[in-house]
Amino acid sequence: TGDSRVDFLTQLGFVNNPQVEAVETQNFFIPVSEENLSMLDADLLIVLPIYLPSEDVTGNVLFQQIPAVKDGRFLVLDSDSDISAAFSMNSALSVPFALGELVPQLAERVQ
Repeated sequence: TGDSRVDFLTQLGFVNNPQVEAVETQNFFIPVSEENLSMLDADLLIVLPIYLPSEDVTGNVLFQQIPAVKDGRFLVLDSDSDISAAFSMNSALSVPFALGELVPQLAERVQ
């Protein structure tokens, strides 16, 4: 972990996907090739596309085959959205906003 977004979700009771957690990285992200997208399956999948439109993710046929995506247990946050910014900043001002805006969307997808 070590990333504020993962920490935020952990504090809400979520557990990071063990397959993702096992990948060694020096960054706050891991590269996942299209043929390995299935490793992203989880009870809830949150995707924050950076430098590309969310449609590039949601329109990907291989992404659509991930069980969490098929079941509607995913959320794609546009990188220029207020929710994505609040979720990413993890500041005294952004956390209450993220809790109020993001948590209901998460709850909707895991019910």
